[in-house]
Amino acid sequence: MGGHLFELLGRVVGSEAETTLRIRIFRLLSATTAVLCLGLVVPTNLLQNLDIKVHVANVLMGLFSAAAYVLSRRGRHLILAFIVTIVLMLDAVWFWNGGSHGTITYFFFPVLLYVVAMFRGRTQGIMIGLLTANVLGLMVVEAQRPEWITPFLSVADRRIDVVIGIICSFSAVTAVAMVILASHDREQQRLEQTASQLRRSEERLRLCLLASAQGWFEINVQTGRGESSPEYVRMIGHDPATYQTTLEGWVSGIHPEDRENLIRAYRECIAAGDTRTMEYRRQTKSGGWKWIRSVGRIVEYDSEGRPLRMYGTHADITDRKELEAQLRHSQRLEAVGTLASGVAHDLNNILTPMLMATGILRESLADPRDRELMALLDSGGKRGAAIVKQLLDFSRNLTRDRVRVDPDQVLRETEQWMRSSLPPSITVRLEAGVGVPSILADPTQVHQVMMNLCVNARDAMPSGGTLTLSSGVIELPPSAPTREGAPAGGAYVVLSVTDTGSGIDPAIRDRIFDPFFTTKEQGKGTGLGLASVHGIVKAHGGFVRVDSAPGQGSTFRVHFPVAAPAAAPATPAPPPPSAPASGVPVDQGARPPESDEGRASVPPPPVPAPPAKPVPPEVKTGGRPMCILVVDDEEPVRLVTRRRLEREGYRVLTASGGEEALAYVRDPNQNIDLVLTDFAMPGMDGPELAPRIRTLRPALPIIGMSGHDQSDRAAELAALGFSEVLSKPYEAADLFAALRRRTAQR
Repeated sequence: MGGHLFELLGRVVGSEAETTLRIRIFRLLSATTAVLCLGLVVPTNLLQNLDIKVHVANVLMGLFSAAAYVLSRRGRHLILAFIVTIVLMLDAVWFWNGGSHGTITYFFFPVLLYVVAMFRGRTQGIMIGLLTANVLGLMVVEAQRPEWITPFLSVADRRIDVVIGIICSFSAVTAVAMVILASHDREQQRLEQTASQLRRSEERLRLCLLASAQGWFEINVQTGRGESSPEYVRMIGHDPATYQTTLEGWVSGIHPEDRENLIRAYRECIAAGDTRTMEYRRQTKSGGWKWIRSVGRIVEYDSEGRPLRMYGTHADITDRKELEAQLRHSQRLEAVGTLASGVAHDLNNILTPMLMATGILRESLADPRDRELMALLDSGGKRGAAIVKQLLDFSRNLTRDRVRVDPDQVLRETEQWMRSSLPPSITVRLEAGVGVPSILADPTQVHQVMMNLCVNARDAMPSGGTLTLSSGVIELPPSAPTREGAPAGGAYVVLSVTDTGSGIDPAIRDRIFDPFFTTKEQGKGTGLGLASVHGIVKAHGGFVRVDSAPGQGSTFRVHFPVAAPAAAPATPAPPPPSAPASGVPVDQGARPPESDEGRASVPPPPVPAPPAKPVPPEVKTGGRPMCILVVDDEEPVRLVTRRRLEREGYRVLTASGGEEALAYVRDPNQNIDLVLTDFAMPGMDGPELAPRIRTLRPALPIIGMSGHDQSDRAAELAALGFSEVLSKPYEAADLFAALRRRTAQR
């Protein structure tokens, strides 16, 4: 029954969304009064012996209430007029219906309840006072003028009146109470829904901030005190329960190099009042540093227009900064590599005639002292050639023949070699892993990486220490970043070289892999050792990580991708050379590991004996010398190559470019037996010249000369017509060996 009544009252008073509680109570008052007057009071009054004026007043009261309800539904709410009219009618009926002996007095209590519910503040107090004074005034008038009261004519009339009064008063009070309680219940439900939505919104915000490594802050710019979200507090390593957010504490935790710029940006934000974005390094509780991106804005001003509160967010951008640094480093290495490639090509063209010429001149010198000086020039040229080779390997990241290599075998061979070459003050330890899988690599280059790192460690321990070689395996998740300079997901073999030396200064940490960067004294290195390590490892799809601190030693961890499973067992790596021809790159320079004092301390090499002059090959038909066409845009290369070949009995033609060379090939009077051509030439280069020569002379052997290693293009060059390719700079013995191979195939 209560539920049906509640639904009925809801339809009467209107929806909560379109009306206020005050309007709903007014509609309830007018509708209840109309229903009770016309539906209950008027019919039951017919059973009583009452004055006709009472019946008329009740009908008018019901009709007026119905009209007030209809007007309220149409948007006109005559609240005050309705209350005053109802009270005046009740006053009149009070005199015509038994006065204080009747039940009209009861009706003033529901009216009072309506007044309390519909009015607020001073208006409510005035209305209550007037209503109370009205009732008391009626009592006083009745006492002074009892003749104005129309009494009940019978006991039955009074009983009917009492019953009607109780029913009407109870109904009115119950209706108001139900509407108020229902409104309260709905308000409670709304508050609970709002609180639940707020909690969900806060949880979403918390998860979003957590996922994006962000936190919010609030600061009172006048007092310097504020509040920070738990996400930000945990971001910098503190406990949210005890952390106090203050402007002073925030500024004191900023890196000294960033503090001045940050304070200036903060003051500009306060002065302008608009949004400011700042990036800086913030110290964590553990003493480390994190990159933070702060966005702040003044959102509140005091009564005098001065900035009061700033709100904003803090974001941890440490990972992004590290990736940016890796990208910049990679771009710098790429730029240096491009430059190094061009420089190396020119150096090869300079070194090639030098090495060829020293051989010619050494044979022409009779004085042993002159030959000794020429041997020094030859040694210097070879050292230069070795450096150029390192430059090219770094800049090109060449892909050589790769086999399955056992990492632990590499460590054992490196340990043996280092024990025999390091001073007694350095102890070598081996901590080989168990079941470390193989890697797909060039064994010589892997050995070069380990040698460079070991000699680098040796130089970091001039007073002795411990060198530790170890291996292991790590598994990076598939979601690992694959941007430039960052590792991809998957399994990696880790080869580590750890020393107990001086460590690396953080100021130069980002530059240790840069070519030509060295902290050694002049003459003790070329700055290509670690650059070569970086280039080789990167070419193998790996990466290098360094852990170091001043005075606490260094650990270089080289990561190579684990080789895919194969049926064939791993091929043991060949033993490292006792002394590579190009010298072992050391730290930021390259020098043999047995030299602790640099190149200047290396004694002059022994004077070699003059090589035996080979018998020049002869063409069997006709008995004439073999004719070789030398094509190169560098005049020194053409000149020295011609001189060297002619000394051995060859007939030599030279051309400075492709068109001139083709003219010789087309000439039927030139019996050319072999073409020796450079790769990089203006106009028509070697790879363009070779197929055009083969079109004219399909059987004519062509040997290429290149300042870059072309071993990764063997099939392509063979298809173009090259018989083989010599890498500049080369010596006379290399050239003659190639000529003999081509002659043997004719």
